[in-house]
Amino acid sequence: MAPEGTRSPDGEIQSFKKGAFHIAIQSRFPMHILVVCGAWELMPPGRFYAKPGVIRIRHLPPIDTSEWKRESITEHMEEVRSRMVETYGAMRE
Repeated sequence: MAPEGTRSPDGEIQSFKKGAFHIAIQSRFPMHILVVCGAWELMPPGRFYAKPGVIRIRHLPPIDTSEWKRESITEHMEEVRSRMVETYGAMRE
């Protein structure tokens, strides 16, 4: 699932929607995070096909969701987004 819900207009990570986090809380399965770098440059919004190039993907360590509660969903979203933003920034350097 893409927690942002749609492609970014500028290539930056947007705020997250709650759907994926509700599913994680209900399923209690570990959350596997993939950070994708280079996709926006190859297919920004408005394009209907990708141009050739390289997309890099980094798989972050799984996050245990077995103790997550609905009441703290915002904190979980911020934690995951923070990890993704940090990794994305490092990948772009």
